[in-house]
Amino acid sequence: MTALESGTEDKAFYERKLKTAQFYMSYWTVQTRSLRKQVESSSELMTQLEEADFDL
Repeated sequence: MTALESGTEDKAFYERKLKTAQFYMSYWTVQTRSLRKQVESSSELMTQLEEADFDL
């Protein structure tokens, strides 16, 4: 049972916590998808490099 369900006296505090959590989850869900695409595309590029490509 959550604090809101049990009838907390600080209802506004818990409602703000829920709104903050919803914001971060929606933000990071989008960011995670974008970052995954970047990692996957970078991996493909990295496998195309030869060892000699790293010599300076």
